[in-house]
Amino acid sequence: MTETTKIQQDIEILKQVQVLDKEIYDLTQELLSIPGKISACELLCEEAKKQVKDLEKQHKDFQLKQKEKELELSEKEEQIRKFQGQLTQVKTNKEYSAIQHEIASVKADNSLLEETILVLMDDVEKSARGLAQGRENEKQEEKKLQDQKAEFKKTEESFRKKIDELQAQKKELMNQVAPETAVLYEKILAKKSGVALVPIEGENCSSCHMTLRAQVVNEVRLLEAIVVCENCSRILYEQK
Repeated sequence: MTETTKIQQDIEILKQVQVLDKEIYDLTQELLSIPGKISACELLCEEAKKQVKDLEKQHKDFQLKQKEKELELSEKEEQIRKFQGQLTQVKTNKEYSAIQHEIASVKADNSLLEETILVLMDDVEKSARGLAQGRENEKQEEKKLQDQKAEFKKTEESFRKKIDELQAQKKELMNQVAPETAVLYEKILAKKSGVALVPIEGENCSSCHMTLRAQVVNEVRLLEAIVVCENCSRILYEQK
């Protein structure tokens, strides 16, 4: 077999290998992206949990305020009862009027407290509904996360199996390539995002789009040696 024939044969094999390597690279990138996708799903779940904690705090705060106001109302009602008891013991109209004034003042306060308590009761009820919805959202996000993790696991297993199959096909093909050419190809592949072999387009490299020297173009066409782009270092071949 002449050198030209061997180079041509290696290039044809590498073109098949390149297709496999591009698919391997794409699948590998997808695998590498899975942890980030899981983290994004976990973040949504954590946000739902945080929202529930905030809603729980808000609900408890409203309940506490309601109890405080109810206690305050109870204390003021007790004041009224004491004042009313004192009415039976006063001896002058002036004292009677003073106590009546105190009772009226406390009753006015109580009226405002009762209005505040009604508003707080409404707040407690609304916050309870919001909390229930928040807990339901949290439950849904947790289920969604588990479902997505299971789906990602299936995807990962499928991709790894496919990569193993492609690697086996590649190995079989690479065994037919000259050792020095195979080494060069793998060296370039490792640095060039899964693309080590590219066709020329007219007088340009189809990868980096740089104009090739006429001598380089002629060397590619002669198939007497493996030729790389002087700019991006990828192996060049002529598309026929």
